[in-house]
Amino acid sequence: MKPANAVEITIDDIDQFARVRRQAGKSRLLKPLSESRFKRGLLKLFGETGSFPDSGIERDDFITNKLTISGRRRTAAFALKGPGLKAKTMTPAKWGKRGNQIQKLVSAPAQVFILQAEKQFDEDSLEQLQNLVEHKSIRQHRTLYYGHIDRTDSLRLRRAYPTFF
Repeated sequence: MKPANAVEITIDDIDQFARVRRQAGKSRLLKPLSESRFKRGLLKLFGETGSFPDSGIERDDFITNKLTISGRRRTAAFALKGPGLKAKTMTPAKWGKRGNQIQKLVSAPAQVFILQAEKQFDEDSLEQLQNLVEHKSIRQHRTLYYGHIDRTDSLRLRRAYPTFF
């Protein structure tokens, strides 16, 4: 049996985002995109045609089985935060009305769990995501992946794929 494992990934590891590898981390800033526009861009990149309406009881903003890492398809769940949230830093309390969006995300039936916000991420949010994915990996006896897309990586994606965003 394969040992449980939780692997941190970045946007550079996702095949659909291959063009970001040519994007420098710093360059001109772009105005933040709404959550719905960023979501539409990601859905286009994955070739996802499903409907993913927002609701207060959702576990994730969208889930897709079209994400690939090193050529292998994986089911991925995303939690997105738009610029309407007036925080500069994403703390666990900023993820959902009750601060439980990271837990809800990791409860989704997926192998990859990604947080996205055009903001800085607090270490507590990243640690919470890591710990929850590690725990799920141990329970399920399989490798799971997790990561985040912060302001810099969101901009890299938008510059690499301007027609999608």
